[in-house]
Amino acid sequence: MPFINSEMQLLLETLSFKNLNLEKKLEKIALSGFCFKAGCYLLKELTSLRLNVPFNPITDPIGYECWVNDLNTCDYCVNCHMEQAFLFIYMIFKNWKKEQSVNKLVAIFSSSEIGVNIRFHVSRDCGEWISNDLEDFIQPIMKIDSNEIFFIDSLLNSSFLNVEEIKSKFN
Repeated sequence: MPFINSEMQLLLETLSFKNLNLEKKLEKIALSGFCFKAGCYLLKELTSLRLNVPFNPITDPIGYECWVNDLNTCDYCVNCHMEQAFLFIYMIFKNWKKEQSVNKLVAIFSSSEIGVNIRFHVSRDCGEWISNDLEDFIQPIMKIDSNEIFFIDSLLNSSFLNVEEIKSKFN
C-alpha cells in the first residue's frame, strides 16, 4: 500500500478528476520514457535539464535518480496541481510497467503553496530517498510504487474520493 501522511489523506478527499486531462507539457515528459545511464533510470526529457548533479550515480543511484527525475507542477501547469501530479504519476507508471517487468519505480510527491514536487527512483535494496514514516512531514506527502498503480486508478475513477474506503479494498 502507498504511504500517506494524514495531511495528504485530507487533501486527497478534496480532489476531483472529472473532465481533467494531463497538461501537454507533463504528458510530453511522461511519454518520453526513461533512459539507462550509469546504472540509473532517468526521464529522458529531464536529463538535459540536470547537468550539474551533486550525486554520484555509482555510489548513490537513488540520490542521482531523485535529483534528475524531479519536477514541480508549478513549472508546467497553472492550477489543479495535485490532480495533475496524480495524472502524471499514473502515466509514468503505466509506461514504466510496459518497459519494466521486474524493477519497481517509486514516486514521492508532496504539496506546497506553489505546486506539487514529484521525484522518481527505482526501488533498490541499498536504501530509499525517504522512509515510510511520513507523519513527521508538515506538508502533505505520499510515497507509492509502480506496483500500486491500482490505487491511483481507483482515485482517478472514483466520483467520491474516500481514501480509507479505497485503501480497504486493496488490503
